[in-house]
Amino acid sequence: MEKYKNKTYSPRERAADLLERMSVTQKLGQLICKMFTGDP
Repeated sequence: MEKYKNKTYSPRERAADLLERMSVTQKLGQLICKMFTGDP
């Protein structure tokens, strides 16, 4: 199981793992979504 899906890790560890896996394009997509919709 990927670390970011494993609830035994802290939220900080899970977020760090997920960010390492995401491409720059995916990260930008998240930022743009937040900027224009206000949704998380």
